[in-house]
Amino acid sequence: IFQKEGKSKRLNPERIKRLNDIGFFWSVEHKPQQKRTPFNQRLVELEEFKNEFGHCDVRYTFDDHASLSKWCSKMRNSYLELQTKGKTNGLNFEKVERLNEMGFVWSPKKRLGRRAFKKRESFG
Repeated sequence: IFQKEGKSKRLNPERIKRLNDIGFFWSVEHKPQQKRTPFNQRLVELEEFKNEFGHCDVRYTFDDHASLSKWCSKMRNSYLELQTKGKTNGLNFEKVERLNEMGFVWSPKKRLGRRAFKKRESFG
């Protein structure tokens, strides 16, 4: 049903088909879904990052790895929800174990501790 000159009219099937063919959104609330990168592909990216930088602490400061950094942040948030609320949000214990095996940094506090420890080591 659409409005034309104050009167409601129905769209005929041909017009509906034509609108569907061009990707018309029938609801203003509808948003196209972003394509998600599969977990295994992100693990490969994380492994490549680790091979290049020697760690799995992907932060937003790595401009060339912004997408991976966002994913790592999402994994940290999902991990927190898994621990505190039991919500999986796509992250389960098997995936957590795989990330742990790679040396994934779950907590910013641990990250700070590692940096401070490395600085102490360098000063002897």
